[in-house]
Amino acid sequence: MHRVIQEVHQIQEIIYAQGLAAEEQLLKFFSGERRQTIFCVVYNMLFETKKIHPVIYSVLSSMNNKELTATINKFTDYFIFIFKKNLPSDDQQFTAMIGILNDMAFNLHLIPLDRLLISLVGSYPDLHNRITALVHIIPSNKIGNTGAAFFNKMSEYYSQFPELSYREMEAKMRREMQIELGMRPIEQSTVNPELHMPIYYGNIMERILPIVDIILLRAIETVVADQLFTTLLMCFKPCYRYHPQPAAYMYSVLYCLDKTISHTVRARDFVLEICGQLEDRDGKYALLTPSFISDNHQLSLPSQFCQALVDRILQASNYAHQPPAFVYKDWRFAEMPPAGQALTGACIELLASPHAPVITAHALIDLVFIRPLHQPYATINAVALILTALPVSFQQVFYEHIVSVLDSEVLHGDPSVCFGSLESECFLLTENQLLTNLALGHAYLQHCNTSSLAALPEFVRDQLAPKLVTEAQLIFVLRLVVPILQRFYDAKERSKQIQDLAVDVYKMTVKVNERVGVLKYEDSICDFLYHMKYMYVGDFVKNEAEQAIQRLSPSMRNKLKYISHTQINATIDLPHKLAPGPSNSDAVRRDVWMEHGAASHTVQFSQTMKLIRGVSSWYWGNMSWKDAEKVLMSQLPGTYLVRDSASDRYIFTISYRTKHSVHHTRLAQHGGNFCLGGPNSLVKANSLVSFIENSLQSCCKRRICMLMHPKSDSTGIETLELNHLLRRHELLPSLKYLCRVVIRNCVEKELLASLPLPSNMICYLEDPKYFVPPCLYR
Repeated sequence: MHRVIQEVHQIQEIIYAQGLAAEEQLLKFFSGERRQTIFCVVYNMLFETKKIHPVIYSVLSSMNNKELTATINKFTDYFIFIFKKNLPSDDQQFTAMIGILNDMAFNLHLIPLDRLLISLVGSYPDLHNRITALVHIIPSNKIGNTGAAFFNKMSEYYSQFPELSYREMEAKMRREMQIELGMRPIEQSTVNPELHMPIYYGNIMERILPIVDIILLRAIETVVADQLFTTLLMCFKPCYRYHPQPAAYMYSVLYCLDKTISHTVRARDFVLEICGQLEDRDGKYALLTPSFISDNHQLSLPSQFCQALVDRILQASNYAHQPPAFVYKDWRFAEMPPAGQALTGACIELLASPHAPVITAHALIDLVFIRPLHQPYATINAVALILTALPVSFQQVFYEHIVSVLDSEVLHGDPSVCFGSLESECFLLTENQLLTNLALGHAYLQHCNTSSLAALPEFVRDQLAPKLVTEAQLIFVLRLVVPILQRFYDAKERSKQIQDLAVDVYKMTVKVNERVGVLKYEDSICDFLYHMKYMYVGDFVKNEAEQAIQRLSPSMRNKLKYISHTQINATIDLPHKLAPGPSNSDAVRRDVWMEHGAASHTVQFSQTMKLIRGVSSWYWGNMSWKDAEKVLMSQLPGTYLVRDSASDRYIFTISYRTKHSVHHTRLAQHGGNFCLGGPNSLVKANSLVSFIENSLQSCCKRRICMLMHPKSDSTGIETLELNHLLRRHELLPSLKYLCRVVIRNCVEKELLASLPLPSNMICYLEDPKYFVPPCLYR
């Protein structure tokens, strides 16, 4: 602060001593680091003399946007500092300080208002005058208001409130200085129409709208005093007449700050004041219902105003010729289509309503059980859409409702109640409401976002599974969960959650089967399980499925025998067979069939893979293609390795080194045989081990080569001979790894945790993944 005062005195001495010849000295003075304090100096000059020199604008004109932003930020910090250090002793001093800011922003055009508002929020008289003029002169910026009339109004506004650039302000002040000194001013227009055309770039309202959004959001988030919040809201509410997406903004604020503002008087004022600015362009009841505007839902029951909101969504979603009166007629140019506008307005109204989420959510859910229900599917979907668009406080009520349905008496009786139809339940006015609950659950889970959908596995595991005791409850949960697996399957990143749900389904089935005994509808339950396996999970949870099926009743085990393949004639010489290479043993050799072998010679897939991992050093396990390329790029052409395939339709992939790069080929199966090049390939075998040791290893002796067609050459071919099978022990990286190999070969896996070693070393020993050493490209 002391430095700024010194610079002010130096500038005043330069101006008084040299007069008009002081320009060069001032330009030299504001060079380098002193540029960053130019606004601080100007502020003090205005506070003392009410005048500034025109050369200030020359300095500002030579600054780029980055320098201007840094200078404004430094001035903001300076202003806050002097305001806190020397609090105004009276209202007159405070008014003088605010008046200088007002002059710098509006009269002298030194600081753009939008940048100043980022850090300072003031109640400037000129700001109110300009906002009032905009509201009365310029129509809202809608598609229908474009054309000559709109730009004429913009021109009229800028004639009353011009916004001049630094060069134009410099010319204006030089002209005033010449007149003040008695000199003849140069005849030159202050505003150059060729360089200054602000009407094509909007107005001050549109420029400050993003900052106003942030200001009101921060005021709500930090829970400022009611008087300050009301002042800010009253000051800036006319801006929302020009807001491109006012409904989306209100919904976002209320949704994100649900615990802070929702269901309070401030939320109602916030919504009503903004919606009040939209009446002339969108209508009074475009977003809100008359019940909320007039009495804040105090004169109507929750079921009544919830029914009104659902009816608005139904009317906006299905209409014959024209949309209802409360939506924008030509919705191509509106913020949202009719249905979206009705849904967003319903969410805004419920979040601003004084009623608690528990009351409102229960009232919405009860709407689907009204009989007669004229549009059952549309009503259920509308209620589900509202619930999914509301915060967690509303959605939690839905999950509690599903748990209460599971505890109902109807699910403790005959399980046949779960096999009805929604049409018969709604149109025949039956007392059973089970199918309606099921339809509401499906609608909610189909419409909810991925974040809400991700909570389903935990909800099933923690809240539904512990309550299952009857067959009817099991069928209800299966009918609720299994159809939703398609949503998880469509989102590939949710595959882990599909597996978790599948494991929970198997566990729930075992629990109910052990408690009940013989299930009445075990055929239907088995159909559910088969559908889940072959459509969604495959063999990803095969071990868990086999363990669960072994605990089921004999009749269900027999019906699920194609999910759990029992081992028959398991006396197969696996260790002898899994090690590739020539063998002189006279023992009977049996091949290990992976999936397509005969039933009498099939071993469990997991056991086979376990033996392959433990015995076959040429198998690299779950190695990515990037790691495979790192390993093979340091090898000679013709070197190859076997690893797991990343595709769902293949088990293994062969990666091999060519002359120029590394290629990857998925190992397909045709007719029960592993092969390269299709079913008619010369290189094939009925097991992985036979394919490696008999087929690929013999290719070198028989001079069989792979023919490849490079993409860069459509006519040429490239031959490759697979002559070296890369084994894991060929790339041992360290002594630590060698010790790990020895310990794992000498100590059983179950005893590794009991070794007298540190915990991190135990974790390293128990890690089943193979270590891929870092290899440098040649």
